[in-house]
Amino acid sequence: MKYRLIALTALLLFACQAHAELIVIGDVDAPNTSDRPQNYALLENVRNGGTNIVWLTGGYPVNERYIDVRARWTTAGATITDDLTTTVGTSLAGRDLVVISQLWCNDSQFDAGAISAIASFIGGGGEALYIAQVCSTDQLNSYNAFLTAIGSSMQFLANSGNSSGVEVIDTNTPYGQGVSEFELNGWTALSGGIPVVTLNGETGVAYGTGSAAPSATVAVPTMTAYGIILAILALFLVASRRLRKYS
Repeated sequence: MKYRLIALTALLLFACQAHAELIVIGDVDAPNTSDRPQNYALLENVRNGGTNIVWLTGGYPVNERYIDVRARWTTAGATITDDLTTTVGTSLAGRDLVVISQLWCNDSQFDAGAISAIASFIGGGGEALYIAQVCSTDQLNSYNAFLTAIGSSMQFLANSGNSSGVEVIDTNTPYGQGVSEFELNGWTALSGGIPVVTLNGETGVAYGTGSAAPSATVAVPTMTAYGIILAILALFLVASRRLRKYS
């Protein structure tokens, strides 16, 4: 019975894992679930049941494109804290998800302290979503410098991602599971990371842990998951004691 409980604990830890990495979407319109409701399933995979969310913009207002997805997440029980500064004074510790949305055709404005805080959050096992789209060489250099500074190997590609066709979703990735459709339109392709959504061989959505060749999702059980695990184990212990009593 002892070994069965150990095996059960390991299985539950795996089953209740949370994502821990950086996800990049190269299309600022993709999270506009009012116009593209089919994209919500992937975004829900990114949220992964998280309820403690911080939204960063680097000095810009939250784009109206994201009103619908934010409302859906709030309805689902999430609390979204906005930090619209370049310094990120809001603590990122203990957050389930940090969303970083860049205003289209504007450079990244985060200062060194903010970049360090974001890098530390991801490096410490946190999950972040970066939404950006390049419209000039200035943005290309700015966004790529930001990605490098926070420890990511992913980069945006110049003169890319404007093709049309049928998107291919890797449903074997944690973010593509259960996703049947994800629309990209007027987007910027990515290099590096693990592709989630591709179009004509170019990557529009990817994720990674900052390594040059990320290979797997890091399992980080949430506090809710630990509570579920302990409750189930307690039930098993009670049942095993009763069985021994009557055997």
